[in-house]
Amino acid sequence: DVGFKKQTTEEYINDPQFDYTHFSVVSASYRRDAIGVSPSLWTALDADNQRARLPVSYRLLDDNAGDFLQAQVAATYHRYGDDGFGCTVGEVSIGGRLNSSQLGASLAGSFTSASIGYALHRTSYDVEGVPADTIGLLLARFGYGLYLPNNGEVEGYYEHRRDGFSAGLSPSSRNGSGFLGHFGVAVRQPLSDRFAAQLRSEIGSAWVSSVGIEFRE
Repeated sequence: DVGFKKQTTEEYINDPQFDYTHFSVVSASYRRDAIGVSPSLWTALDADNQRARLPVSYRLLDDNAGDFLQAQVAATYHRYGDDGFGCTVGEVSIGGRLNSSQLGASLAGSFTSASIGYALHRTSYDVEGVPADTIGLLLARFGYGLYLPNNGEVEGYYEHRRDGFSAGLSPSSRNGSGFLGHFGVAVRQPLSDRFAAQLRSEIGSAWVSSVGIEFRE
């Protein structure tokens, strides 16, 4: 089982803490048998801000029908050039997806997903003499989705992490990242054997939305 796909998306971010708004994102996904690699690069079009990420996964279980269990390690570097700092994140997680019909016949046509993990987050500053900060992060994600015609799907999810562009919801403030994670919805709809359209929107302390095209080889 060998597969490769490339995605190009346009991202819009509304964040009260930073000046960037538009990003160009290029990502790819390659899988050979149980091993998968999915690098991505975000580049701001209106600011000095870049985010590179490299996840590597290993399928522990895979029934080739959409159900799987996998372990994953990932490294992320996020440079806030205009703001004088950068973040490096190393993480490990385990998660998967289950066709909900296995839980009950009335749930046919839907799926559930979940993952849990841990990360170390290091923030370094451009100011000489200022030490870097390192903290631990609990990672978790829970989702529920529906299968659409022609192998499409839509999923709503909650992701408990605050180190990305969406950051975290705060019940008491609209201008800062809170202790919660963020909520999102993602849609993928194939247009042909090789092309698919993707839409995604997330809300945390910032609102992130994207539209893109996937090419499958």
